[in-house]
Amino acid sequence: MRDKYNLLYVYSAPFPMWMTNGELNKDEFSHVLEEAKQIGASFVKIPLGAYEAETDIIDKLKTCIDEAGYLNLPIQLTVENDPTTYGGNMRVLRQFLDYCAQKDIPIKMTFDIGNWSWVGEDVFETAKTFMNDVVYVHCKQVEDYSNTEDDNGTWRKVLSYFPKNLPRGGKFLIIGDEVENSTKQYIKLLSLA
Repeated sequence: MRDKYNLLYVYSAPFPMWMTNGELNKDEFSHVLEEAKQIGASFVKIPLGAYEAETDIIDKLKTCIDEAGYLNLPIQLTVENDPTTYGGNMRVLRQFLDYCAQKDIPIKMTFDIGNWSWVGEDVFETAKTFMNDVVYVHCKQVEDYSNTEDDNGTWRKVLSYFPKNLPRGGKFLIIGDEVENSTKQYIKLLSLA
């Protein structure tokens, strides 16, 4: 199925990179990279979590990535803006990505359109801020973003900030008797936006 439909596998980590105590979630992080490798994932997306902008913390991340052998894997590691005040904070995410770049840590970004609304960040300002860091866009149904039939929908305007060939994924409820046909229609809408 993967080859037939030219699909990419995205491994969505079920925990944040940084725990609430500010420590790197090292054991879980290494485990996720191993699982992503086993399933042939193209991307790993992980929420930032309770990261505090300090360069020595980034050094711990670099060590963990090196020990896990990530640099030898054909997987793009991404941090995803999450729906929390720390992991969905535009300023904190910008600092994190900048520190990673300074330390030559090849982390990019998964841009979750819907999560910005939960933390009160302007989705267009964030798209402009991260447009050069984003390698995967996650379209999630949240209030104003749910009307995929609207030709002037916010989600379409947000997608215009990114290259058309950027991988996109959807996460929303598809209801009705024709789920397979509806799914194909939504995939087409996302690919043409």
